[in-house]
Amino acid sequence: MGSVVSVRSPGVACEGERGTADSPSEPAMTGSDYRRSSARSDASLPRSFLFPCVMGAVFALKATQRNGRGRRGASAAGVGFGMGASVPEVGEGPAEMQRHSEEQDVRQHAVLGHEQLVPVDEELRNRDTGAALRCTMDTMPSTFAWLAVDDEQRRRMMEAVDQFRDETTIDDLGVGAIRDAFSDTLFPGTSTLHTRLRYVLFIPWLMQEASKRPTTDEMNTRYHDLERDFIGALERGTSDDEPGIIGRRAGKTLQRVPSVVYGGMLAQWGILERGLTSREYFARVEASRRLDAEAPRTEDGGLGTERIPDGLDPALPAPPDHLLKSADFRLLPGEVEYIQEAITRTNPGTLIARLVQERPTGWTDGDSAPPAPWAPEVLDLLSPRADGELRSLLDLAERFSLHVHGANLLYNLLLAEATSSDPERFRDDRVTHYRDALESWADETASSRPFDSEDLMSLGQLMAARRRNFTDRTRTFLESWCEETRTPHAVADSTTARTLITDRERLVKQGRARLRPGNLKALNAWSGASGAGRNLFRWPNVTTLLQDLYDAEGSA
Repeated sequence: MGSVVSVRSPGVACEGERGTADSPSEPAMTGSDYRRSSARSDASLPRSFLFPCVMGAVFALKATQRNGRGRRGASAAGVGFGMGASVPEVGEGPAEMQRHSEEQDVRQHAVLGHEQLVPVDEELRNRDTGAALRCTMDTMPSTFAWLAVDDEQRRRMMEAVDQFRDETTIDDLGVGAIRDAFSDTLFPGTSTLHTRLRYVLFIPWLMQEASKRPTTDEMNTRYHDLERDFIGALERGTSDDEPGIIGRRAGKTLQRVPSVVYGGMLAQWGILERGLTSREYFARVEASRRLDAEAPRTEDGGLGTERIPDGLDPALPAPPDHLLKSADFRLLPGEVEYIQEAITRTNPGTLIARLVQERPTGWTDGDSAPPAPWAPEVLDLLSPRADGELRSLLDLAERFSLHVHGANLLYNLLLAEATSSDPERFRDDRVTHYRDALESWADETASSRPFDSEDLMSLGQLMAARRRNFTDRTRTFLESWCEETRTPHAVADSTTARTLITDRERLVKQGRARLRPGNLKALNAWSGASGAGRNLFRWPNVTTLLQDLYDAEGSA
């Protein structure tokens, strides 16, 4: 049975609209790959399954409204997520959560085969029940809810929630799927939720420890406890200011456990069999023991039957002694070699596979990491001939990031102008701020190669390869915007460019569009910056993981 999970966000205005131009009902650009990619987060669920969960979500919403800010959102089904930190007042909400594609394709990791994760208010309106959940701008925090059928879907939604804290990942103009296609291609298995690299070993080690219990149920219970008890082991083994410990504040009440956060990485890197749940792993271990006990013995005392694969990589390094008493994030030499081999074996030709084998010149610590994946010190590692395809991908990613950044800056300039009647709202002049930012962007864009029709064709091929939908509307928007960027210094005052951005936001967010006439609630929810950062395709998270690897190599 699935669960309804609710999360509160202060000051978020949402009406529950579909909120994207890339609707699954839209015709894809071309090809069966695009059509196959249309099984998305609005996949239908039986009404009998949905209704009890919806009633629970309504109950949770009412309870949250009664209790005000004093309590974190909780679900009637018993699975509540306290976020620990507030979601910024960006005016997004369920529609953003519904379609935000930073998460990796669930079909790669989930046993269900297609995603059944549905924002409750959207599903209610689709089924015309007349009972839509609505978040309202008020003094109390807003709450939104969704259906999570399994741990993988829970991870995907919590990842999307986390993206509200990062101004580079908010997707007001509906190009997030392209951003994620680049990210998944350059750095497969990674996520904005990942904190430290050694978790990819901690998780299977804890599974092995739990599997020492005699039955599947006992193993499962032990594993549940171990994931939370392990927080203490990390605290005992690291300093008080050690970053990246998952659950340091939540403790044993932690819901977003490491196995949920890192499940996609474990599968993508071949450490855990794709689609395998922890309970299925434990069931295999128990079945294998039973078969071993019943199997005939050979003359040399061995077993006469083949063992059942348990789903973990047989080459997994052995855990260190006293793992449960004290642990830290320092990788041992054998662990470094194992991770390097796992990544290069399962993801050859990717940028992360190259970076785990060779460190860019000048990168000694986190402060000296290259500022972007296309920085010169990174490109110096790539051969123009042998790595031509990867270099071309990085060039496409850099120019896409640059050109779309201008669209987001213009969007924020329009919002700044729309709110400029209140000069005391922000500490600085937001209109001047974004005009200056657009001027700097225009200088860089003028010296960059234009983003043309061949580049858009390459985007379509990339999206098809990642099985993501690239709709005609998105393609048309990008074509029109890239035409505007051919005269970048004119963009800030271009009537055509301003109309293009305004219309695109309305198409993507519909009733929640901040630039929609009369939509003061959404406009007043603007915090002064929404998606205004340059997109780096998870590079900050990737550099943190790589730093753990490089530090271990240096100490060895």
